[in-house]
Amino acid sequence: PCKQLFPILNKLVDEYAGQFIIGKLNIDEQSGLANEAGVRSVPMVLVFRRGAVTDQFLGLQPESAIRQIIERNLFRESDRLLDQARECHDKGDHEKAIELGRRALADDPYNNEIRFDLAIFLSAGDQFEEAKEMIAQAPREVRESPEAEALLSRIDLALAATEAPPLQELQSIVDSNPKESTARYQLAARFLANQEYEPALQQLLAILEHDRHFRNDAARRGMI
Repeated sequence: PCKQLFPILNKLVDEYAGQFIIGKLNIDEQSGLANEAGVRSVPMVLVFRRGAVTDQFLGLQPESAIRQIIERNLFRESDRLLDQARECHDKGDHEKAIELGRRALADDPYNNEIRFDLAIFLSAGDQFEEAKEMIAQAPREVRESPEAEALLSRIDLALAATEAPPLQELQSIVDSNPKESTARYQLAARFLANQEYEPALQQLLAILEHDRHFRNDAARRGMI
């Protein structure tokens, strides 16, 4: 089967002219890599995209089936736009990142990777409600992922900071009423906005100790 499969793959490599590359691994010579990849039988083909496995198949497959796998994993215009958006985001140009992210999503509206990154760009640009809506529109496995939970927690704290009274006023409220969870949460958000992480953690921990269920476990999620 390996000898029958490889001519098909080589033909497709030539046909797609550099849009993907193929590597061949000898599992006897590279047993460590084979174990890491979870190879149990051969031929086994793994598709890597952005450094992660996105597709795979076992055994000899017809050319039409392999072509479908290639097509759904090729880089498209939306991928180029997303890469540009990430570069802008890393440079602090959130407005341009959002614009490019919107264009990428319009080009590939069912791509959840783009949707999640656009939520990050929107959050960085203080467009919190739209960022939350982006996550809400994603499939369940995306909405309930640790990454989405972390992003939503950051958004929640950022919103709390924008709605909060001045820091000194919040500190006075907390000093007079240590179990005032809302003020403590806003105080933590204020500290976080100022990149004062240790006092922010202290306030969240204080909420966790006496009011675990405050805002749907917001203190624990905020600490994480």
